[in-house]
Parts: sequence; C-alpha cells; structure tokens
Amino acid sequence: MSFPRATAQDLVLTEAPTGNFWMEQEAEVTYYRALFDDARTVALPPTESLALIRRTAEEFPA
Repeated sequence: MSFPRATAQDLVLTEAPTGNFWMEQEAEVTYYRALFDDARTVALPPTESLALIRRTAEEFPA
C-alpha cells in the first residue's frame, strides 16, 4: 500500500491461510514493490485479459 502523504509509511500486506502479515521495513516494502512491478510488466492489458478469459471459458462446457 502506498500513501500520498509524506508522513504515512508504505506497507505490505500478505494474506495466507495461516493469517495476514504486515511488513513495514523499507527493504521489505522495496522487495515487494519490485515483485509487483515485475508482474505488472508481463500482465496483459485489461481488454486482452478479458478476451483470454472468454476464450478459455468457451473451451469448457457449462
């Protein structure tokens, strides 16, 4: 999570079956921000994602 105010600290929230974990250390936030940025660079744009989901759904009978 990023906050616009300079006084608010960025956080990472991870969710798992065993519980949620908040991370506040700058190194942790930087690491997870890099992971998220990497995922964003390889993700399809929204319209292409929707088209892929529709094509895939058509392959399976209802």
